Amino acid sequence: MAIDNLKEKFKNKILSEKEELFKNIDRLIRINSVEGESLEGAPFGVEPKKALEEALKISEEMGFKTKNIDNAIGYAEYGEGEEYVCVIGHVDIVPVGEGWSYDPLKLTITKDKLYGRGILDNKGPIMSALYGLKILKDLNITLSKKVRIIFGTNEETGFKDIPYYLKNEKPPVMGFTPDCKYPAVYGERGILDLTIWSKKIKESISIEGEFKNNVVPSYSKININGNCIIEERGKQAPGNAPEIGENAVTKAFSSLSEKQLSEELKEFTDFIKNNFHENHSMEKSGVKCEDEISGKLVINPYKIEEKDSKLGISVVFRYPITYKYEDILKIIDNIKNEEYDMSINRRMDSVCFPLDSKLLKELKKAYEDITGEDGAPVTTTGGTYAKVFPNIVAFGPSFPGQKGIAHNKDEYMDINDLLKNTEIFTNAIYNLAK
Repeated sequence: MAIDNLKEKFKNKILSEKEELFKNIDRLIRINSVEGESLEGAPFGVEPKKALEEALKISEEMGFKTKNIDNAIGYAEYGEGEEYVCVIGHVDIVPVGEGWSYDPLKLTITKDKLYGRGILDNKGPIMSALYGLKILKDLNITLSKKVRIIFGTNEETGFKDIPYYLKNEKPPVMGFTPDCKYPAVYGERGILDLTIWSKKIKESISIEGEFKNNVVPSYSKININGNCIIEERGKQAPGNAPEIGENAVTKAFSSLSEKQLSEELKEFTDFIKNNFHENHSMEKSGVKCEDEISGKLVINPYKIEEKDSKLGISVVFRYPITYKYEDILKIIDNIKNEEYDMSINRRMDSVCFPLDSKLLKELKKAYEDITGEDGAPVTTTGGTYAKVFPNIVAFGPSFPGQKGIAHNKDEYMDINDLLKNTEIFTNAIYNLAK
């Protein structure tokens, strides 16, 4: 069948399935699948487990084989053969937060938009991919490889679901994760999450706030000796786009620096204010860290804590692809007091996929065929499953110019964008598996 006829069949089928797609996305959005306490049979908490079970139930209703691997990760499968291609997304979410105009745990449909926590990141896109596979099945399209739609449950807080999968299953020959942007992403920056500790301080300090390493903190409260309280509110934003948020942690320390403090606390407060407050690439500190293919260093100071009479500031450094994590440690050594200790919380090296690979060529074709736009692969400041899952790259769901929607209040997708994503994914799966 001519490819243009196939594309038209795919598009018509997507439009006919639109309402069912929305209903099934709503089923997932109603589950508040933030990571919780690890329990027997629920490694990342009860709610992520529920979301996985619901995704697999939806898949079974469509007629797919499914497998649940220890309630950590699972998949829907279609086709025969030894080799398989995949789309891997996730059904866990970041906390809802405050200030929504709509119920965040319900899919709200307006004239042109869909609202709800996870509609973009990542329940909407992974359901779109599942529907893409359903369309290929319903139209009896012949494929040469099996296809799996994989549902993770720990993308937002550490990728700890992936070892469960790779321990039990061989990796795909190729695939993609719809959890970033278009066009296809061939390179992801390295990520270094570390905590810098002050000298011992004399003051008694208590700290409040909701601190997550993948978002700009929107609330921070510091109580010094019970009589000096600094409380700041900011604006939550994705951790890889701090410039569109307002950091409540560094804002609090900027305010604190004006108070009467001990020498040790004053020194550490000034260190945070001068190096991390509104200094997203650390250029104000004289740091030059960038490369041609991926751009400048991006930082997110996301947490403050007290331990053993020391203060710790935790910062995520998203560093350019051609740099190594040791380069970032040297940068910090050059700006901090030599008596400040450092501890590494998480490290993920940069990844770079060959531009001449079949995977990138087929994804480029799928994107260009549907959008008519240039599909030359790009790099990202984000970190996706492509860092830890073999033979995949990030591909979608955000179109060029769309930024700062995920991890925020009133998370949304344009209805037309969701449908176009479904169209692109259907064609991409076909290209990889035909």
